[in-house]
Amino acid sequence: MKLILFSFAVTLCGIILVLVLPLRLKKNAALTAVIISGILNFTAAFTALKYGTAELLLQCGFPFGTVPLRIDTLSAFFIIVINITLITGSWYGFYYMKMYTSRTKDPVHWISLIVLQASMGAVCVMQNIMAFLFCWEIMTVAAFLLVTYEHEKRQTLRAGINYFIQSHISVLLLITGFIWVSTSTGSFDMQQIMNHARAQSGAMGPWPFIILFTGFAFKAGFVPLHTWLPWAHPAAPAHVSGIMSGVIIKMGIFGIFRVLPLCQGNVLEMGRLILILSTATALYGVMVAIVQHNLKRLLA
Repeated sequence: MKLILFSFAVTLCGIILVLVLPLRLKKNAALTAVIISGILNFTAAFTALKYGTAELLLQCGFPFGTVPLRIDTLSAFFIIVINITLITGSWYGFYYMKMYTSRTKDPVHWISLIVLQASMGAVCVMQNIMAFLFCWEIMTVAAFLLVTYEHEKRQTLRAGINYFIQSHISVLLLITGFIWVSTSTGSFDMQQIMNHARAQSGAMGPWPFIILFTGFAFKAGFVPLHTWLPWAHPAAPAHVSGIMSGVIIKMGIFGIFRVLPLCQGNVLEMGRLILILSTATALYGVMVAIVQHNLKRLLA
């Protein structure tokens, strides 16, 4: 579990190096930080898969209190997928960014990429609601900065703002849902909340899960909450578009899996709801992709 903390330290070192190194070396520092952090995260995730859930308690004080860091099977799987995508995407971006003649925006871009990797990893392991939402917000802002690299273009800026607004509608829904379940259980610890939901089957009713599902569905791009996707993908640099398709929207799926225990007592009804929305999303996505010629928009 300490490897995750070391990866956060590598992230911090990478940010500092990008800030202080000459312009020509900034992307080298960023790529190195992403690779080293990815290797540390890989090792922690594979260890958790082999030996079982790893846990570390951090005393963070106000406003977070005790923050449990846990790598279970779900977290480990997503950590592996995230870091494979970030390493390969950053490697491609290392060469892809040469096409841009202006280098003045590079520091923000590379720092955002490093922060995105760390924040997505943190979302997977944070089991404190306050810390989870804090990391989710950092992930959202980092992705916004990556999408709006060419912010001088009106269409890119519009796409970025659209993504930013819809992402924060998602955040408001998540805050509402988590406040509901936290008030009902008297805890900020996700594991305790889910255990309470299993023990008191159906006691909280369906609404907390529905609210949280809707919040995560914005990020996952479920129809009809997908409207930011076709705008954000073409606006972003190619490697960022690939990372968005590969893992950023999958964080919504991770969130849905994480809160699934809340639908105890309503499993069949919730299963039907998710199945209908998933089928509609898949069919609509395929139909739109068939007639799409823009590769980035096709990915979306």
